[in-house]
Amino acid sequence: MNKEVISDTQGICLMTMFIVGTSSMQVSGLSSEQNLWISIIMSILISMPIMFIYSRLYELFPERNILEVAEICFGKFIGKILIGLFAFYMIKETYEVLRNASQFITTVNFPETPLIIILIVITLLCIFTTKQGLEVTSRFSKLFLPILIMFILFFSLSSIPNMDINNIYPIFDDGLNPIIKGIFQTFLFPFTQILSFPIILSSLERKKSSYNIYFTSLFLGGILLFILSVTSLLVLGIESTTSVYHPTYLVAARIRIGPYVQGIEILISTTLILAAFIKISVLLLSSCIALAHLFNFEDYRFIITPIALLCINLSYLMVDNIKEYWEWTDKVWYHFAFPFQIILPIFIWFFAEIKHKHLEKRLL
Repeated sequence: MNKEVISDTQGICLMTMFIVGTSSMQVSGLSSEQNLWISIIMSILISMPIMFIYSRLYELFPERNILEVAEICFGKFIGKILIGLFAFYMIKETYEVLRNASQFITTVNFPETPLIIILIVITLLCIFTTKQGLEVTSRFSKLFLPILIMFILFFSLSSIPNMDINNIYPIFDDGLNPIIKGIFQTFLFPFTQILSFPIILSSLERKKSSYNIYFTSLFLGGILLFILSVTSLLVLGIESTTSVYHPTYLVAARIRIGPYVQGIEILISTTLILAAFIKISVLLLSSCIALAHLFNFEDYRFIITPIALLCINLSYLMVDNIKEYWEWTDKVWYHFAFPFQIILPIFIWFFAEIKHKHLEKRLL
């Protein structure tokens, strides 16, 4: 399978866009209520060991993705089972994130447009982007990330007149349990969702590039999400933030600059949709790469279209409405995602360390 090389800057831009992605359309970690800002900071810190694991895997086995490392450590049979698990989870994440982004577009921009139309349009664009390969997607992210940062800063600064500092008080009012739950939610969505990247990043400029990409992206993406989430909380308060599906859009709709400048929510929503588009493309790419490894295909590109069409159907049929989607996310998704995003990578890393030491002894 062809190795696509990207620079550190491209990798950072791509991963930051992925982290912001659909998580910018809603506020994650709302279980912690007005202590949301604490949950975000703590989840960034707790995510650091996972970033270390992904970086360490690349350091132990350069030019290998996590799928190849699994086969090296466990052999063909068990390795294929693990790759199959990765492929299953990546496809599931692809159609769920596709549904999330499409619901956002339908809700805030085109409420009269059938959801299936939005799903088809987004998927066709993702098919085109994914077929161009990782390098093209990375270059697009490098071009677009500064615009995203500019709009998020503009969004926050313009919302200052509508903010109320009392919305983050009282602190620790309900004890630690809500904060811990909020940390768990933000930890899994979006920070450890980057499981796609150990799959797609197999060729980097330097051996240490992985550390730079993972940790820089974690902090940059975390800061942007912190700004978006805290801005929504300060403007709307916890009751209004939890009562709407897309609080970021509602906050943007309240921005008024002078008597003429309004309608900022259109620019903000367009920016967030483009970030979500990058995330879906990366997930689709990782799904196809995992399937190509599973069935020993020479190239992943020829399965992009059928997998994308499958995701359209699964995305459309998974739930009946947006309320059911958020109920599934809140009650099931976090517990379902934990073994794939946390336990499986740690399991592979543990045996990768043992395998690497064994190989070093053989060389000596």
